[in-house]
Amino acid sequence: MCKLTAQKEHECFNAVMALLSTITVRVVAVSVDNAAVNRKFYINCLCNGKLATHIVDSITGQPLFLLFNPVHNLNNMYNNLQSRKVFDCSAMTNNLPEGCRAAFSGTVELYELE
Repeated sequence: MCKLTAQKEHECFNAVMALLSTITVRVVAVSVDNAAVNRKFYINCLCNGKLATHIVDSITGQPLFLLFNPVHNLNNMYNNLQSRKVFDCSAMTNNLPEGCRAAFSGTVELYELE
């Protein structure tokens, strides 16, 4: 589409979400790349001026998570894990009280099993 605007993207989003609500598909996330129009769509149209990690779907009342370029993010995580070999995540009281450790050797073992 030539000259896509955040408003037009929002109109398309609403039409698609309305259509998907008529079938047995539950949308849990929306993914866009980091283009300026997509950031404006998220911030101005979905988040009322302040970017959030999720919004409440007006049709279902369920959270709808807003993702930016997850393939790029996963690639960055993989490359960092591959170069560092071990990733230690510190404890987080709400959802990870013990912390955790990820080792690239587990990925290598999985590859060898396949």
